[in-house]
Amino acid sequence: MRFIFFLAAFGAANAAIDIQLVWRLEKDSGLTSVSALHPKKGTVLAGSCGSTLEADTPIGFSDVDKDGNGNFTVGDATYRVHSKPEFSGGPSCSKTYNAKYSLVQCSGVKWPGTPDSAKGNATDCFKDEESQATFRALEARGLFHELHSAHRRDMHQNDERQFCSWYTTTNLVDDGDPHQNYLHKQLSETINCGTAESCSVGSMQSKSFTIGWSSDFSGVPWISGGFSVSESWTTGNSYSCNAGKGETACIWYNTAHTAYTVRETARNSCGGSYTARGPYILFSPNEQNRGGGYYCVIGTCRSQGDEYWDKSGRAGGP
Repeated sequence: MRFIFFLAAFGAANAAIDIQLVWRLEKDSGLTSVSALHPKKGTVLAGSCGSTLEADTPIGFSDVDKDGNGNFTVGDATYRVHSKPEFSGGPSCSKTYNAKYSLVQCSGVKWPGTPDSAKGNATDCFKDEESQATFRALEARGLFHELHSAHRRDMHQNDERQFCSWYTTTNLVDDGDPHQNYLHKQLSETINCGTAESCSVGSMQSKSFTIGWSSDFSGVPWISGGFSVSESWTTGNSYSCNAGKGETACIWYNTAHTAYTVRETARNSCGGSYTARGPYILFSPNEQNRGGGYYCVIGTCRSQGDEYWDKSGRAGGP
């Protein structure tokens, strides 16, 4: 009985668990990190800054180059970073890279280690906020693809295990900290009265511009956040201004915006979630351009289409 108990305990202690591995490289700094994730929920089981996850069974990406090519190790086993298991030796790995970042994600990894034995964590390996947001977005994309692939495999095998579908939501951070900002733009050409007693500038010398929402972060979705704002506003050009002898005249337009802070959260049907991107700021035109409008400028005109932001407006919504 003691011998049987010993074998059972030994087998339990050395049973391999399924994990997904993520290796990240910030090329400018050379900083790296490694994480072991739950293959279904996407939650972090263990992580470390650097290319080695120190644990009772260590995981190493030291032999992977700047574009994600090479081999990685899980204990004494060595695998090639490759999308097809017949070439990798078992796992399936995807690579995403550009001039600034590299990301390797490997699924189908058997780890005979225990997460509690891992040293360190991978939460503060990259100080640059853009890098952190980029890695989160790339990982969410890769995990979404892997979960759908796993779902297709499960359906094919008639497996009744739960599939965790991922989706992303964008919401205000607290109340959004709304503020009024203003985009000023010259609609017209600059008219010089010269020696004439007076002159005017109007629709014939003006253009109508469509002002869209913007953000301090690229490639993000838009939400109203519950404020009376729109995705775009058209200035129109049916305005006129007059000036006297020797003056210059032009028409400017103030498009009032509400600025508010949001973040994107990735969630799944199994209860997992994490911040995918953000926080960041959206700048959205107020409905009916509340707080804005056109105005005449005499003597200090620029060029048609010139613009600038005034972000010193009051706190609050439209």
